[in-house]
Amino acid sequence: MKNKTAVLTMPSKLVFEERNIPDINQDEVLLKVLNLGLCGSDLHLYNGSYKGPHIYPVVPGHEYSGQIIKVGKNVKDLKVGDFVVGDAAMWCGRCKYCFGDKNICIDVEKRGLTINGCAAEYVNIKEKYLYKIPENVDPELACLAEPFAVGNHAILKATGKNPSALADKKVLIMGAGPIGLSILMLLVKEYGFKNVFISDLIDYRLNLAKKFGGIIFKPEIQNMAQVSTYKEMYDIDGFDYIFESTGVNTVLDMSFLYVNPLGTIIALAPIREIKLSGGLLMLKSVKLIGSLGGAGDIPQVLNAFSKDVGYYKQIITHKFAFDYMNEAMETQKTEEKRLKIIINISASQ
Repeated sequence: MKNKTAVLTMPSKLVFEERNIPDINQDEVLLKVLNLGLCGSDLHLYNGSYKGPHIYPVVPGHEYSGQIIKVGKNVKDLKVGDFVVGDAAMWCGRCKYCFGDKNICIDVEKRGLTINGCAAEYVNIKEKYLYKIPENVDPELACLAEPFAVGNHAILKATGKNPSALADKKVLIMGAGPIGLSILMLLVKEYGFKNVFISDLIDYRLNLAKKFGGIIFKPEIQNMAQVSTYKEMYDIDGFDYIFESTGVNTVLDMSFLYVNPLGTIIALAPIREIKLSGGLLMLKSVKLIGSLGGAGDIPQVLNAFSKDVGYYKQIITHKFAFDYMNEAMETQKTEEKRLKIIINISASQ
């Protein structure tokens, strides 16, 4: 019995190989992969434009769901037949940073980037990276727990452990891509925020954001030259929290114009070089926070999914069979009217 596997041998060249089904260690399970979500990093890896640590050849894919078909003898909490999802970051759990944020573990490896991912029929994964899917959440939605966990991680870094206590605050999300929309959906549905605004250049995404409970925001002030007095700087109807999910330097810079004094800006997307005009970080006494990954947040996301499966599934716009993964990558690259693309690797039992 072979293991059909997608391999990105170099940029723009994704091929299928027949590999052996992997053996498992005592603390691992053998997972039959059911669904895979495509991420922006998958696209950058496919295009050859990914800037972080990565390798070629590599099996892509870090947003996954599957069913356990074999367990190692030291596996304690999972059993054969369980449906699970898992972290994209493989953290050690021992270093000084793991205790505060597993996503910046000193010895971290990123599935589908620095080591092989889950674009295969079968993969072996350590139990500690896996989470059981609630019975009313289907594996197709559950494979998106990882990108939603990225959004949830940013929310908690910005607001603390109880975001609902700040639900009266005014929020702006820069970018209505999958991560921006995951933040919007969690803030609105899970945490009860009523004033969540969102900005994007693509009307299709904005219309969906409105459907999800967001309020469309069109920036008018583009740079510091349009702000000439302290009163204009301080006496504004701005935002208490701004989530920057585009990775565009000018958008982050613009965020400082719209954040309220003493407000918080959360940057989720990597920017290679940051140039901030006007010194507003200091002049407004703003907090600028970086947020990376979602390891550790998946259980909270699965709990949110279980409360309203239909609401969260609306973010899925395209589905492809495993044989058509190249076409899925091209759709991710060229289709403006897409959010989350799902690869159905195998049907659930």
